[in-house]
Amino acid sequence: MDNVLIFLLVALLCGLQVAASDPDKASGRDDAIVTETLQPPFKTLSKTDAYEERAYEAGDYVATNVTGLPFTIAYTNGLSRLYAYFLGRNEDNVRMSRT
Repeated sequence: MDNVLIFLLVALLCGLQVAASDPDKASGRDDAIVTETLQPPFKTLSKTDAYEERAYEAGDYVATNVTGLPFTIAYTNGLSRLYAYFLGRNEDNVRMSRT
């Protein structure tokens, strides 16, 4: 579950945009609702039906750990922390872009 949370947080940071406004698109596979993904370059190390392991180039990344909570609550808490960080609630009080 930690890997899923890390993936979701990285997806947020890379500008993942989801649009579920079209019920036809959302009715298929889960990834059918993803309309555009901005992401840093990567190399696929291994791939299965369940996940893909990737190696990313060096860059500026931010992460947070949330443990001991159900996934939905942990996901919400993690996103809230990261959003606050980007809004300037960080060590240097600097606002920054998410992409």
